[in-house]
Amino acid sequence: MMTIARASENVYGFNNNMAAIAHFTMNYDRILTLGTTGIIKEIEAARKGKPQSSQAFYDGAIITLKALEAFAERYADKLSGLAKEEKDAQRRKELEEMAAICAYVPKNPARTYHEALQSMLLFQIAVCTESYENAISHGRLDQLVYPYYKRDKEAGIIDYDKAKELLALFILKMDEVILVNDGDTYLRIGRLFETMSVDQAITAGGVGRDGKDATNDCTYMLLDICELQPYACNMTARIHKDSPP
Repeated sequence: MMTIARASENVYGFNNNMAAIAHFTMNYDRILTLGTTGIIKEIEAARKGKPQSSQAFYDGAIITLKALEAFAERYADKLSGLAKEEKDAQRRKELEEMAAICAYVPKNPARTYHEALQSMLLFQIAVCTESYENAISHGRLDQLVYPYYKRDKEAGIIDYDKAKELLALFILKMDEVILVNDGDTYLRIGRLFETMSVDQAITAGGVGRDGKDATNDCTYMLLDICELQPYACNMTARIHKDSPP
């Protein structure tokens, strides 16, 4: 619902009764390859020579990206604090690694498979906050993360089982996204769809740009993760005549 107020008052939109509810696929490639700093540089270049009337748009885009950086930094600070208090050496190491990752992405381009997943997670939360959570999808997730997995595996940084565990945790975090609503919205949508899922579509398989089968290790990871029966993620597969059995 949107509250309508006089010009002298603030206007707030606090759920999706009267707002557009997303329904788009994220362009994760840009955040992974450029980071927020790289995207800000593109914005600064694009705004040059533009009329003053359009500058507010560029200002808003930069403010939003800076907010995403601050959001990640807050997680990094919290994780660092937890690491200092942790007595168990193994858990302390995990917390320190998590803090370092959140301090680096999404501000910078992802260097590893783990950084790529974390960058996408923080980006997804931010966009869900802005676009009312509903049907903001990941697209061909196996194609997106495979290059990072392949590089890390060849470098001995990660193995198949660890990569699958991280991907499963990513999917479970997506399951925590809920639809912000009031009671009336819950009744209407719940009766219509028999669920309050935010319907984040994840696609695996299919063909590549060359028309050849694009199945990879991450495709099989996603198929195994289906056994977790994700609630908020719609797990889908693209099948073609050359798809593996």
